[in-house]
Amino acid sequence: MCGQCFARKKRLFSRHSGDVHGCLTRRPTNAGKASLTLDQQALRGDEVLAEGRIRVGCVDAHTLRPRRIPPHLLDTIGTP
Repeated sequence: MCGQCFARKKRLFSRHSGDVHGCLTRRPTNAGKASLTLDQQALRGDEVLAEGRIRVGCVDAHTLRPRRIPPHLLDTIGTP
């Protein structure tokens, strides 16, 4: 799979990596045959540090042409 970030919004500044003891959440918002869109948030407790939206696509490794996302990946990621 390959990905492209097309929206990003930073909310709070974290001075160093040791400052962040939170998590990264992701929520699928749109799924097509060969691509899907995920909204993500970086959290420190209940505080949103950054958020973004990425679109990932599935391509054939040899031809680099779009191919259908395998059903087991969609099941693992969870689709809208």
